[in-house]
Amino acid sequence: MYDINQQDEVRRAYIDMGPFQPKLESYKPTHDGNQNRQFQYSWFTRFPWIEYSIAKDKVFCFPCFLFDSNPSRFPVFTVNGFSSWKRVNYGDQCVFFHHEGKKESYSLHGANMMKWENLKDPSRHIDNVMKVRSSQQVLENRLRLQTTIEAIKWLAKQACTFQGHDESNASSNRGNFLEMIKFLAIMNEDIAKVCLNNAPGNSKFTSPDIQKEILKILANEMRK
Repeated sequence: MYDINQQDEVRRAYIDMGPFQPKLESYKPTHDGNQNRQFQYSWFTRFPWIEYSIAKDKVFCFPCFLFDSNPSRFPVFTVNGFSSWKRVNYGDQCVFFHHEGKKESYSLHGANMMKWENLKDPSRHIDNVMKVRSSQQVLENRLRLQTTIEAIKWLAKQACTFQGHDESNASSNRGNFLEMIKFLAIMNEDIAKVCLNNAPGNSKFTSPDIQKEILKILANEMRK
C-alpha cells in the first residue's frame, strides 16, 4: 500500500501505461463441458476497461483495480480475476455488462471510470482547473476595473456629479456613475457579464471609496 500522498502519482504511472491488452495469436483454451472456450481479443474494443493477464488467463477491471478503496466487495474483477468465458456472450446477461451497471444510474464501476478519465486528462486535474479559473477571474477583474476607470474619466472630463440620491437596485436613477456603468454594459455583452449585479460582492469596483481612489490617481497623473 502506497502512502496517500503518492497514490495519485502511482495511479498516473499505471494510467500512462494503460490496461494490459496483449494481442496474441491464440489465447489459452479452457475446457468447459463439451467445448473449449477462450478469451476473445475483440472484447477489448467492446469493453476497453478490461485488461488480460497472460499468466493467470483472467481479466481484471483496470479502473476498479486502481480506484476501488475496498476491492474485497467485488473481488472477481479486482483481486481474483474473471475467466468464465461462456458468461460473456450472454446478450443482456453478459457479465461485463453487469459489472458496468446501467448507464443512467450510479454504479461503482461508473464512478471508478470517471476517476480514471479525470486523472487521465490533465485538463481535469484540480490544480489545472483552479489555474484556469484563476486566469479567468483575473481577466474579469481587469475588465471590471477598466470599465470603472473609463466611466470615471468620462464623468470627470464632463464635470458631472458621480453619486445619486438613491443608488439602490430598485432606483430608477442610481446616479451618473452607476448609470454610466449600466449604459456600458448594455453596449457590451462582455462588460454586462462581469459588472454590477453580475460582479462578486467583494470586487465590484463601484464603491464611493474606489471612485475617490481612482480620481486621486488620475489627478496625480494629470499633475505629472
